[in-house]
Amino acid sequence: MHRGGKYWIVFVLFLIAAEIKAKPNDTLTTAQVESVSLKLYNNKNWKELVRYTDIVIDKGFDYYFIRMRAGIANYEMEKYRKAELHFKKALLYNEGDEDATSYLYYCLIFDEKYEEARWLSKSFRETLAKKIGTSNSPKLTYANIEGAVKLSSNHDSISTANYFEVGLMHYAKNRVSLFHSFSYNSQNEFGNTEVHNDETVHLLPAYPGAPLPDSIIKLTDTVKSSITIKQYHYYLKANIPLKNNFLFSMSGQWIYEKDYLKTDDYTINYIQPTTLGPPPVVPPPDTIYAHQVTKNVPGNSNSIPAVSSFIVSSSLKKSFIYIDCSAGALANLNKGHNEYQFSASLEYHPFANNFFNIGCIGYLHWAQSFGATNSISYSPYLSFVPLKKLSITADYLHNTKGNVVEYAGYYVNNTPFFIKDKFSLGANYHFNNKLGVYINYGLENRGSRYSDFTFTNNLFLIGIAITP
Repeated sequence: MHRGGKYWIVFVLFLIAAEIKAKPNDTLTTAQVESVSLKLYNNKNWKELVRYTDIVIDKGFDYYFIRMRAGIANYEMEKYRKAELHFKKALLYNEGDEDATSYLYYCLIFDEKYEEARWLSKSFRETLAKKIGTSNSPKLTYANIEGAVKLSSNHDSISTANYFEVGLMHYAKNRVSLFHSFSYNSQNEFGNTEVHNDETVHLLPAYPGAPLPDSIIKLTDTVKSSITIKQYHYYLKANIPLKNNFLFSMSGQWIYEKDYLKTDDYTINYIQPTTLGPPPVVPPPDTIYAHQVTKNVPGNSNSIPAVSSFIVSSSLKKSFIYIDCSAGALANLNKGHNEYQFSASLEYHPFANNFFNIGCIGYLHWAQSFGATNSISYSPYLSFVPLKKLSITADYLHNTKGNVVEYAGYYVNNTPFFIKDKFSLGANYHFNNKLGVYINYGLENRGSRYSDFTFTNNLFLIGIAITP
């Protein structure tokens, strides 16, 4: 990228034309502003140049060169979100300028505005596209594979859960990013099942002349059972950049669940009227002698009819220099009952970049089949980059009742055991521009919708990310 030198002819004409937007009572002149800012620029005194350009632009000195120098100074100070604004302003004065365009492209990449960067690259001239490397942009821009296990504190009721996912991202018309993922979850839930068996038994009278006993014997017992839950998820999310730093997102997820109920072998003891000979003494009327019978019953496995669920969501995000804010809505059509959710978030970037940010997401949600009582949940989080190739994230979720669907429908809990509190900590390490690895630990406290039953989960996840 060039940092000055080729604009002198334009600049001389500019000075001859007039001073730009100087306030009437301001003692500064355009020539003074140009002289001081150029000197700071040539000396690469970026910190002071950032401070100086902030002052003079606020005083009304706003033109191409001052915006370029302000943008480059902020870029060198790694204040990419602020530099982005200056380069966009510079392009208003000099549309199509390659220096401002290339700087803006890299700012958008560092600001993680990949859709907007991709859309900007569509306007690159051939020389600039070859210089930056966007002339042959791959169709597939991201792929990941990850696996996880979730360990329950109550092994007698909840087994270890297994999770696996593959995902990929590509672009449509160089503007809309599409992320697809396919995941598989499996887990067993243990409990007791009441078994009823009706058995027809042909019996003899207890003694000659005695009335016939009932020939239907009902066997009822409670036995150990388990439900094997297998879920298959397909998730699709689209991000669409709009004007004025808006980003519109919409997503959908299809969940196919196939469950299996298994009962263990068990033994039933029951009382059966005796078929032995007559007693030595004639008993009172209606008296039937009986004895205990033991019966072994084999377990069985039954397939429960499969169920499909759907989740749809949309959100709108607005980015400023130091703050991002968003709002969204979601519907979870899950197993015959509907859940609805509204969310809003606020994220703060104190250093005008993505190296450190802190934010919070709030949820208002309710389930139609559980009284439609509103519940409010919140999730504060932070992210920072302690090393060049390493990023750390941490978040906490507090929930009062009911299920919360997180990350625009990406993470869904649709079991009767809702999350009460959750803490997670993750790390992402980039070996190079093509390959990275990420890990995550989560601690969940869960409760039941129907009882006081509670337990905790420990989640361990590892994944590989590939950027072609």
